[in-house]
Amino acid sequence: MVFYDVYSTIIGQSSNIVRSGEQIEITAGVGAFSRIASLKITIAGKEVTAGDEGIALYKFKSSSKPGTHFIPVKLSYTDQDGKEQTIEKNVEYTVAEECDQIKKEEKDN
Repeated sequence: MVFYDVYSTIIGQSSNIVRSGEQIEITAGVGAFSRIASLKITIAGKEVTAGDEGIALYKFKSSSKPGTHFIPVKLSYTDQDGKEQTIEKNVEYTVAEECDQIKKEEKDN
């Protein structure tokens, strides 16, 4: 029995916010996915359906509040041995605070 029936690219980055000259790492690869693994994906408390490639896409507007924020992601699936598995992770992002110069320029305009 072939358990993995879909392959897709996976690309991630080490940081979403950096300063000038700071290093950014890009990770890329190919993941094997299964459409028969009874996959259930929940992002920010909402169930998100996986597409034909076996992965889910969730879009959202970032918070208007500066600082670090977390989006909970939960994946539940049946593994190759028929056991139900659950993986929970938090996706972190940071909203940068506007610098005083930008605020002053907007106020003057």
